[in-house]
Amino acid sequence: MSGDKIQLLRSDEDDIMTSKERVYSVNRITPDPYIHCWRKQPKIHEKEMLMKLIYDQMKYQDSFDICIEIGNAIFSAILLILKSYSNFFANREFADGACIKLSESRITRDTFTDIYKWILSKRKQIDREDIIPLLLGAQYLEVELLEQQIWNLIQDCEKFQEDEAFLLYQEAKLWKCTKVQNMMIQRVQRFFMTVVCSEEFLIMEPNEVMNWLRLDSIGINMEVEVFYAAARWMLFNWNDRKVYLMDLVKLVRFGIIDPWRIVEFRMNKKMGKLEVILNNSDFQDTLESSLSYSTYRNCFNDDSHDQFNDFLKRFNFKKIYPRDQMIDPMWQEYYKQTPYTFQHFEDYLKMTLERRFHSLVYTKYQIQQEQ
Repeated sequence: MSGDKIQLLRSDEDDIMTSKERVYSVNRITPDPYIHCWRKQPKIHEKEMLMKLIYDQMKYQDSFDICIEIGNAIFSAILLILKSYSNFFANREFADGACIKLSESRITRDTFTDIYKWILSKRKQIDREDIIPLLLGAQYLEVELLEQQIWNLIQDCEKFQEDEAFLLYQEAKLWKCTKVQNMMIQRVQRFFMTVVCSEEFLIMEPNEVMNWLRLDSIGINMEVEVFYAAARWMLFNWNDRKVYLMDLVKLVRFGIIDPWRIVEFRMNKKMGKLEVILNNSDFQDTLESSLSYSTYRNCFNDDSHDQFNDFLKRFNFKKIYPRDQMIDPMWQEYYKQTPYTFQHFEDYLKMTLERRFHSLVYTKYQIQQEQ
């Protein structure tokens, strides 16, 4: 091959020669980028991103290819959109124009609409309202990103604490979402007394009340309030609930209640509303065994004393640990120096409820003033 001819074929190791390279090689010229005017092109409108064009096409055009049936409601939808986020749809095959029936007990029509809007929307924030059905719907449709986003919100203690935690607890209870219930119950501490004075507490199921009363984290002024809370729940419907007396009594840590109060419960069985409880023989046996623990414990400054621990071993007692105490200033002012009977407890609950009501009214007034 002569020197004037250009070899067009290259070995496998070389890059394939572009058309521009061939032209430059044949004419033996070298392009000057500063002189070359190819870069100067007429301005046109900026080219839109392909994903945006596809998004607009699917969102605004008549591209529906399946229908979703939930109860009596039927929705038109785009399967590809659902498959992009939902493994429920991505892992199944559906014919064009298919009508897919979803379980109304697992996802409501409103929840499906919210999830579909969430998929389409660029704003991926979640509203507080209906967060539990949205979580359950995301789990049912296997929308993992949405589910994780909701869990991140629920796990945020700043967003769900005390009163907000109790509200979410009630919502989770309505939807039988026990995992969220178990999370929120741990975050109700200082708000516990407000829970006890609420109507929601009075209509709780037995196991639910027991879950509350066995917690270390509930905020109380003294342990006897746990007994009073149990009594309040039982006395609301004594005939049906008296069978749970001993199950609830076992959750009260009588061993850390002052001995004089235990003696009062044992000797003075005519204490108004508590009379039906105090006259129970099994309950009196519990008080008797607790009195020994309480009396001996009262002899020491703290529970870590060696002699007290020897006493526990000798009589086969399990160590009783106190719960978190909140010491409400209002309780301290009005009731600390009183015998703090069950009647005092009910009066304190009324004051707690009134204080809560005035606090909500004042907060609402502040918001209106700021607006």
